[in-house]
Amino acid sequence: MNWRQLLFIPPILVGVAIFYMMTRPDGGTGTGDPSATAVAVRVAELQRQNFIATAVGFGRVEATQTWAAISQVDGRV
Repeated sequence: MNWRQLLFIPPILVGVAIFYMMTRPDGGTGTGDPSATAVAVRVAELQRQNFIATAVGFGRVEATQTWAAISQVDGRV
């Protein structure tokens, strides 16, 4: 038997090993508990506030670009 005929076996074994590692319940990382990787975050509660955006300026003003859109939902653009 020619040894070159057996060269297809190592890639198949590598593929089976990768498939096994990806389908393990813990994702192959070794940590079975997902809460062990949780990260603490800071939370800030915000209150809704109404405001009016205004701009005040003097002199001649001209827009360099204009944009027009058609709304595909209820409301205005």
